[in-house]
Amino acid sequence: MGFLMAAVYDRVMARAERARLSAWRRELLADLAGEVLEVGAGTGANAALYPPAVTRVTLSEPDAAMRRRMEDKVAQLGQGDRLRVDGSSLTRLGF
Repeated sequence: MGFLMAAVYDRVMARAERARLSAWRRELLADLAGEVLEVGAGTGANAALYPPAVTRVTLSEPDAAMRRRMEDKVAQLGQGDRLRVDGSSLTRLGF
């Protein structure tokens, strides 16, 4: 997506997230459990929404600029043992 998109994505999406998108995300993730691979995790909008039954999440994002923003979010959440950011090719992730 590139540097510019990564720089503005969260701000552009903030209104939609508050209006309903965040609730939809939460609903979609609610029944997950065990280990999860999120492909195209972007800036990590889902990172804080995974339910406690999810023991580990690998957040895969090929775009370096988006991944850097996601890494910042994951660091702020303090769940480094549960949330793992990876920019590897999907064939190298081991799923």
